[in-house]
Amino acid sequence: MIDLSRLHSITEGDKETEKMLLTLFYDTTCRILSDLQNNNGEWKKLVHELRGAAANLGLGLLAEACLEAEQNPPTGPDREAFLDVIRQTILELESLIA
Repeated sequence: MIDLSRLHSITEGDKETEKMLLTLFYDTTCRILSDLQNNNGEWKKLVHELRGAAANLGLGLLAEACLEAEQNPPTGPDREAFLDVIRQTILELESLIA
């Protein structure tokens, strides 16, 4: 879930800047999800990148999931559950930038 108060704080309420940041994060998240699904081989690097961006924008649930996945890379159903957290975030972002 996206903490919009954090985003408003970062942008000082500038809607154009908010949309630009959300769009940039959306693009980054889609790229990382694709790389993770394709077993890119850089799991920790990709998850770390996503965690940092998520934390900066106030996406606490995603940042926490990334921290756990970075420290203990999930396998099997746990890996799919982690990827589902990313997919859900993408859906939330789509509704905000539409």
